[in-house]
Amino acid sequence: MDAPDLLLEIYRRHGSRDLESMADLCDPDFRLVCNAGNDRAPFAGVYQGREALIARQAEAFDLLEYERFEVVEIFGTPDKAAARVAVRFRSKETDRVVDGELGHFVSVRDGKIVEFHEFFDTDLFARSLGQ
Repeated sequence: MDAPDLLLEIYRRHGSRDLESMADLCDPDFRLVCNAGNDRAPFAGVYQGREALIARQAEAFDLLEYERFEVVEIFGTPDKAAARVAVRFRSKETDRVVDGELGHFVSVRDGKIVEFHEFFDTDLFARSLGQ
């Protein structure tokens, strides 16, 4: 699979909540960078390795009800891909809703995702989730 196909497949597995299978698409040295440097953003930071990816996403599933996760646009080359994803989350704690978009950029090596960058409007997410 090329990078855009891998990204679509990771989204499919994410939607099925199959975190182990999702992590299988990633290199053992996988790195997730999510709005790094912004301590106000929920889930911001750098996550190193497959287990960190699984733990981070399990926490998100525990806190948020995913009402929408729709790829708006995706493009790339065999080893790079970018996507815009429309999302709607509901906080399980506060019942507050986040409507927004995520930006995803991935790098692929030897058929596995080695780096995944995620960007979103941190102020919108923090306000919407009551942080």
